[in-house]
Amino acid sequence: MSPPYRYGCCELRLGHVEEGMKNRVKLYPPLTLNRFSETEIAMDREATVADLLVHLGITQDEVGSVYINGHGGTFEQPLADGDQVTFLPLIGGG
Repeated sequence: MSPPYRYGCCELRLGHVEEGMKNRVKLYPPLTLNRFSETEIAMDREATVADLLVHLGITQDEVGSVYINGHGGTFEQPLADGDQVTFLPLIGGG
C-alpha cells in the first residue's frame, strides 16, 4: 500500500482508502499527465469539487466538464461519500 498524501481537505492513498469520505476520481488525458487515470481519494466531509481540483493541482480552466455519478456537476458542488467524480479536459479544434 502506498503512503497517504495529505493536502488541505484531501488525502490521496493510491489503491486503498481507510478513512474520511471516499470518492472515486477519474481523469482523462491530458489531465492524467504526471497523475493517475483512476483512483480513490479520502476527503473531508465538507469538500467540494473545487477543493478536489486544488488537491489534484488542476485548475478550473483546464477542466471542460465535471460529472458526479454520471450527471453534470459544478465546481461549487459539495461531494458526498461514495461519489464518482469524472473530469474531462477542454477540447479544442476546428
